[in-house]
Amino acid sequence: MGSDGSVWSCHVPYKPYTDPARWQERKPVRWSNGYRVVRLRDRGRTQLLSVHRLVLLAFPGPCPDGWQARHLDGDRGNNRLENLAWGTPEENYTDRARHGKEARGERIGTSRLTEATVREIRRLYAAGATKRGLGRLFGVNGRMIDFIVRRVFWKHVT
Repeated sequence: MGSDGSVWSCHVPYKPYTDPARWQERKPVRWSNGYRVVRLRDRGRTQLLSVHRLVLLAFPGPCPDGWQARHLDGDRGNNRLENLAWGTPEENYTDRARHGKEARGERIGTSRLTEATVREIRRLYAAGATKRGLGRLFGVNGRMIDFIVRRVFWKHVT
């Protein structure tokens, strides 16, 4: 394991592990979620492992209970040690928000509304439209319109 995110493995189990000629660098693959992973084998069992977690396990050490791996610059492909740290879920969430990768609004896959429609809902409600009528117009229920108007949901939309 290298602090630059490189992963090395020894393919000949019966030879001394200290012989540099026996070690080969493994090429990581970008997974569909953006993380880089490598396939490693131990005693005949193959595992797909995240490179960022391997780097953190190799250098700072084991993950404290309840903590997660964090990419400090927000780039899931950057697995250099100086870009990685163990952190709480709250710190990880704050990082995502700081890098603009937080899942909210239109980025939530099940969202029926866009920021433009939310602005329109608030404008029409201020002009006197009812929550039930707006719900029918935009294909959501009146309770959702209430949450939008009171800024419980979509509070990031001005």
